[in-house]
Amino acid sequence: LKRNSESTKDLTVFLLLLLLLLLLLLLVGRVWKMLKEGRVKRSTFFQDYEDSLHPHSAHYQKNDRCPPPSQTLPERACEVPSCRSDSECEKHKRCCYNGCIYACLESVPPPPVLDWLIQPKPRWLGGNGWLLDGPEEVLQAETCSTTEDGDDPLHCPTGFECHIIHPGNAAEGIPNQGQCIKLRGNSGELLVGR
Repeated sequence: LKRNSESTKDLTVFLLLLLLLLLLLLLVGRVWKMLKEGRVKRSTFFQDYEDSLHPHSAHYQKNDRCPPPSQTLPERACEVPSCRSDSECEKHKRCCYNGCIYACLESVPPPPVLDWLIQPKPRWLGGNGWLLDGPEEVLQAETCSTTEDGDDPLHCPTGFECHIIHPGNAAEGIPNQGQCIKLRGNSGELLVGR
């Protein structure tokens, strides 16, 4: 009985390996057919395959990029030799869109990296994550008024005082307008929350 189950496992493994081999042969056959029909350039196919195997190779990590297409189409832009990948271009050039076709163009260096003058204190999120504080938000000042013209004036919350910016005109019924400012004690400390 044990011998029967072992032979069944062996047969299953053999059939799976045979299926994988058939799939691999089909794939190779398709690629070969595409190469023979000229739908894929041999050098391009193998170069792209090499790049996927070695993503950190010198060829893959070019420190350059394509220039933006020109606003006006350069003279004879459509008549230059075309390309399909960077591997068809010289080392200092890239396969870029020139406004008409993809052609080998001079590469443009990436913009410079700007670093902080003073690095903010990072907060650890856990794992590989760090959180940096964003820019401080400027809080919108709350509008207030001290004019009493029958309507209730716009008072400030507790710990704030109305600092009048526009005096208004009581004769014309225009109330004054200000902004709520935090109250401070004699030593300059904030009195909010006391």
